[in-house]
Amino acid sequence: MQPTPSTSRLNNTGSCPTLRGALQQLKEWTPNSRYGGHAFGFMDPNDKKTRDTRFAEFLEKRDSVLKWIKIYSPYELVSKDDPPVYLRYGDTPAIGQPQKDPTHTVNYGVKLQEHCRACGAECELNYPGAPEVKHKSIAEFLIAKLKE
Repeated sequence: MQPTPSTSRLNNTGSCPTLRGALQQLKEWTPNSRYGGHAFGFMDPNDKKTRDTRFAEFLEKRDSVLKWIKIYSPYELVSKDDPPVYLRYGDTPAIGQPQKDPTHTVNYGVKLQEHCRACGAECELNYPGAPEVKHKSIAEFLIAKLKE
């Protein structure tokens, strides 16, 4: 698998902290994380039920796929020249707590927003009770951005 031009942009400026120990951090943010290994071949392609069952192996062999994580991870690709990002979730964050839907948890949104801000990229995070919400919906966000 070769990176495409649109995915090969890595942040090499040193002006933005990058994620180290990415998979371990996912487990710290959401202890019942189990999604992702299949994208790197950690599943039986003939048995889709194994898709989310081999996260421990994925975590253990992280170094063998690190170059691909750096190429395809949205977290790794954040830079200050990125367009604004709007994230909306229906649940409230609970960093370090198991989640009902660990694949789509607001915990990841919280951490992505922190990372975007550290990199100088605009990121608005909306969830029930979220502070600093300027736009109630994606549509409001897009309209506001198009008017700028």
